[in-house]
Amino acid sequence: MKLKDLKTSVKLGGTFGFLVIVFLLSGGYNLLKMMDLGGLTEKMYRHPLTVSNTVRDIQIEIISINLSMKDIANATEKSQIRGAQQEIMAHEMAVTEYFKIVDERFLGDKKDVEAAKKQYEEWKKTRNDIVKLYRKDQKEEAEKLGTEKGIPQAEALEEKIKFLVNFADEKGKAFNQNARKTQTLTLIINGSIMVLLIVVTVF
Repeated sequence: MKLKDLKTSVKLGGTFGFLVIVFLLSGGYNLLKMMDLGGLTEKMYRHPLTVSNTVRDIQIEIISINLSMKDIANATEKSQIRGAQQEIMAHEMAVTEYFKIVDERFLGDKKDVEAAKKQYEEWKKTRNDIVKLYRKDQKEEAEKLGTEKGIPQAEALEEKIKFLVNFADEKGKAFNQNARKTQTLTLIINGSIMVLLIVVTVF
């Protein structure tokens, strides 16, 4: 074999070996980044997205409870009050289950969830007292209790619920930004590798 042919063979062998190493490194890097993106997507689904949607479900149930309380206030018969109470109980059961999900998935301070739950329980107790007054035909006392205690408690609950929603939304945005950064970085590195491969192949 001529010296020139030997040098060419060595050069080709070195180039091939280099390309194999680059492909292996590139494949390993891409695999890791795909796993990172998959992890971010799963976290976004299991935590911020789930919490945000569930807390909004709680808000819907609270609105439904308020509507049933208005039905009780406007009721002219005891049977209408009982019917509205049954509807409230169904909504309360849903709220309890939703809070369990939020408590499990919330990524922030659990004390914030506990504060919302405590506020809800206080509002619930006041509502029960109001219903008892309506059942006794003590409408003025019921309205007074609602104005002085029930409404402020409901407003405080709404603020705590909004905090949970906002926190979950911000977490979701953070996960999304991290995913985009990972995607951009992966594209840059892969593009650089392609340029490097072209240079090595040509020269």
